Amino acid sequence: MKFLYTFLLIIISYSSISPSEPTETLYVNKEYTLKALPFEENTDLITVVYPGDQVEVIQLEENLAATNPNHAYLAKVRFNQKIGYIPYHFLQAKLPKNIPKIRKRAYVEPKKYYVTASSLYVREEPYRYSGILTSIYRDDEVTVSQFSDTDDYIDGKSAKWAYVEKDSIGGWVFSGYLTDIRESTEVYTPETPDSLTVGKSKFTIASNLHVRDEPSKFGTVVSIMPHGNPVKIIDTTNTIESMNGFQSKWVKIDDGDSKGWVFGAFLYDTKISKKLNDSLDKPFLYPLSPDPGDSRITSPFGPRVDPVTKKKGTVHTGIDLYPYARFGSPIYAAGDGVVIHQSSNTSFGNLTVVQHDNGLVTYYAHQQKFLVKQNEAIRAGDKIGEVGSTGKSTGPHLHFEVRTGMWKQYLDPGHYIPLPGVDE
Repeated sequence: MKFLYTFLLIIISYSSISPSEPTETLYVNKEYTLKALPFEENTDLITVVYPGDQVEVIQLEENLAATNPNHAYLAKVRFNQKIGYIPYHFLQAKLPKNIPKIRKRAYVEPKKYYVTASSLYVREEPYRYSGILTSIYRDDEVTVSQFSDTDDYIDGKSAKWAYVEKDSIGGWVFSGYLTDIRESTEVYTPETPDSLTVGKSKFTIASNLHVRDEPSKFGTVVSIMPHGNPVKIIDTTNTIESMNGFQSKWVKIDDGDSKGWVFGAFLYDTKISKKLNDSLDKPFLYPLSPDPGDSRITSPFGPRVDPVTKKKGTVHTGIDLYPYARFGSPIYAAGDGVVIHQSSNTSFGNLTVVQHDNGLVTYYAHQQKFLVKQNEAIRAGDKIGEVGSTGKSTGPHLHFEVRTGMWKQYLDPGHYIPLPGVDE
């Protein structure tokens, strides 16, 4: 309680303005480079703002990862037609005094990225049906100087559009297929639909592949094949679908013992160690009791009143789940993966972050007790912690998030797990 009181006192003492009702336009009071995403660790830089610059505030974001109490809220702002994030503490309602003279504005060097898709259209505008300027290809190096205001959802990925330049041509691409780290080893990519033809031999790549009686996720499961099982394609559909982040078509397979339909993305030309979760609807398990009815949502994803500071207009980056067993209730891994981060020094309290095979990460915050260690490989349904109330919390609950990567874009967890009282 003493820590919480001190935390709130610091925010109240140092905040230039109250974030309860964002002003339409505010002044910058400290030099800062706007970030593309609302996280201190984000290295995607937009542009530099200086004391006296006037910005338009679009919305506020909670920053549970903040190690500095002054950065507990981040403001999404527009400046010179560019949009980025800045700590709310660096804004104020009145023009600052003694503004330093700016001789030349700093230039933000465009960041290098690499293409992860086999081919990617470069478009005139940041939306999927805009005119095509050219194409870029896997491992191509591009520079990104700007990101779109809002996210798009394409092929099971949620990400912003990025303005890229390559060979003197500039245009917009969906950033869900860009990475800032060049892969040093071969990366798994699903079989292309054209390679899934009758008579071809393949291997199953799902942990446990559910074989169905018809080419649909609603088909009845007739058998389950283990990872690495050799199969032969005996029939295919013509329609290409997007499921679980992959584009493929349904194929009928035969392993000598059983026959049935599977989604083609879960087959591979050679036997490899990588395993995928073959869920075709919501790829993650519910992270508390296996029965979502044993808990309830106390704070949904999206805009809310901060339950600790009572500030309005902030964005909740995950969902708060209250188990009826309260303190000590087991927390389960939502999917197969590896523990890539554990910490206790932010508003998340005791936090575990798991990296999954589908590229997403899940956050489990405010834990009373850790039950796994960093770098440990885990399976879906493993107990990884106990529900508590550590960090910025008003009572026992699990704060659960789904993101595109560590400290990257957050997604609506309701798209990825069944919710209490919503999904059966």
